[in-house]
Amino acid sequence: LFVASPFIYYNDVPDAEVSTRPTLKKLLNGETPIHPPFSSKQTIKTQAGAPVSVQIFSKSGRSKYEIYQKIISKQLKKTIKVWSRRDKKLKSNCKIPGRHILLVSSPIVVDNQASSLEKDVTNWLIPENGDIFCAVDKPYAISQKYEPAVAVCIQQANIFARFNTIAAKISQKYEPAVAVCIQQANIFKHFNTIAAKVSDSMFQNNGYLHIFDSQSVSRDPLVGHQQFFVGRIRKLSVKYHSILATRSAMRLIKKLALLASLMLCIFQFCSAQTSKCQVAAGNRDADWAILYKPPGDKAGKILVPAGGAWAPNPRDLENVREHSFAKALESVAQNHPAKTPGVIGIKTKSNSKGVVILDNTAPEDSAAWIVHTVPGYPKPKVPYTFPASEYANGHLLLCLTIAESQIEPIAVALFVAAPFIHYNDVPDAEVSTRPTLKKLLNGETAIKPPFLTKQNIVTKGAPAIPVQVFSKSERSKYGKFSKFTQMQRTFCATIPRNDFRNIPENNIETVEKDDKSLVKTR
Repeated sequence: LFVASPFIYYNDVPDAEVSTRPTLKKLLNGETPIHPPFSSKQTIKTQAGAPVSVQIFSKSGRSKYEIYQKIISKQLKKTIKVWSRRDKKLKSNCKIPGRHILLVSSPIVVDNQASSLEKDVTNWLIPENGDIFCAVDKPYAISQKYEPAVAVCIQQANIFARFNTIAAKISQKYEPAVAVCIQQANIFKHFNTIAAKVSDSMFQNNGYLHIFDSQSVSRDPLVGHQQFFVGRIRKLSVKYHSILATRSAMRLIKKLALLASLMLCIFQFCSAQTSKCQVAAGNRDADWAILYKPPGDKAGKILVPAGGAWAPNPRDLENVREHSFAKALESVAQNHPAKTPGVIGIKTKSNSKGVVILDNTAPEDSAAWIVHTVPGYPKPKVPYTFPASEYANGHLLLCLTIAESQIEPIAVALFVAAPFIHYNDVPDAEVSTRPTLKKLLNGETAIKPPFLTKQNIVTKGAPAIPVQVFSKSERSKYGKFSKFTQMQRTFCATIPRNDFRNIPENNIETVEKDDKSLVKTR
């Protein structure tokens, strides 16, 4: 504390206790350090029979060190995850190998109670792995470089475990990421309808909702709109009283963030004869299918080429037949052995999964690429099921029927993102002709630039649907939304405020309600 020069506002320690402790005496007398060192590391222990080790890091205002990276991370020799108020200057930092600064995304949940940066004044951090928890008295801001600061780091596994659970969600900027963008007017129309129905209490900017439309079709005039062009992107500022809105639609939009978070770090590859997407009833091939399951719903709504509108999924997702995704995935679940082969305790940086299914019969040239957000689904070579615990959550399932020639471009995109391959039974003959797929299945990772990629594929139908696959590795410092996908100007997503960058030419605007902030981009 002497290094940090605190203000002592009360003291009744007897002189006899003070006189035997020279630094405490200086502290109570209001002295300050005028000679180096201007930072300190002290180690103490609690008094129990099995004492807990505590490290105290401190710096004075004369030290120009930033305490989070220059002192704590350096001393711990670890990457740290930080929950703190933050300014616009200090960001996530991955410049020093093994000593990254990762920012915990807001909001967090502490034992079923939510907290957000707007109302939370705590500053704490944990290493990416280990058993240490640190409380810091200064926020993660550039100002603390020139101020005294103190951090108390407790080495106790249970404390670490509790805060590690809270800090599970970090900013996607320094993670591998994949985004799948489908250029199809009907899909755009239905998601655009959903995205327009937002609560009018959510708008700022003097009551204007900013909508970005990269489509070439015109719009009917709306009340109080202003229109101008940036490149090929049209921006409409629509007075919000002209939009019919509901709170339930806002909750739906929040769940649609799943569409923007297709970070495919668990993939199953299998070969089978069922290798095409299916219509809603699962009794006919389809070029593509998109299923959105709202929170609490067991069946969800499905969008397929025929019909052109959202339709009720005919069966609950746990049913083994008579719905699109059960049929498309039947080859993954069939011929299950007596013992379940599953994988336990797999951890990834992703909330999305995927399956590639290809037909290994000679004359057939088709494959199905299924992307979804459901943990533990599907389990290969066991009876088909849907995790009952996931009915409470909103989920998105997306299927594309492609030619087998499209698998290699998909592998190129996934190779950059370095996914974990959960299961694979693709024959060697199929793998050997696809060099990047071979690297992917062998667990190789991209170690040389480029660390981001854009791949173009098409579905197999007539007419074919163009699909763009954007991906980046964690070596890339681009934020997936504002820096990478937005450069292509073809992406629709919702993202939390801490991923927002105010870059006018990239057309990103915020929409706020209370302490929940979303950014809508098109």
